[in-house]
Amino acid sequence: MNRSHPTPRDLADALGAVREDIKALKQREAELRAALLDARNNGPVAGSRFVVTVRESSRRSIDMNALPDAIHRDDRYWKTSTTRTVVTKPLPRPGPVPQEEDIELIEPW
Repeated sequence: MNRSHPTPRDLADALGAVREDIKALKQREAELRAALLDARNNGPVAGSRFVVTVRESSRRSIDMNALPDAIHRDDRYWKTSTTRTVVTKPLPRPGPVPQEEDIELIEPW
């Protein structure tokens, strides 16, 4: 059967599989990053295809807990936004198919 458009069910499975791959890749990235930082934490490191440079930066952020209660309660300082999120969860793997039991029925005469 040649379908030109995937069904929502097909899309759900494809998205879930891609997200599983991304999760595994992110884990591998974290491991490689940590190993690189442990091996050499400054200056560029050149492989045969890529150069990795470790940089350090700082950023300034506001401490929300330090703000006065008046600001926390004042709607002029806040905005509301709506976000649509697509969540994927793997379905439980099906267990083994139950085998039929041999049952012998004995009826009284």
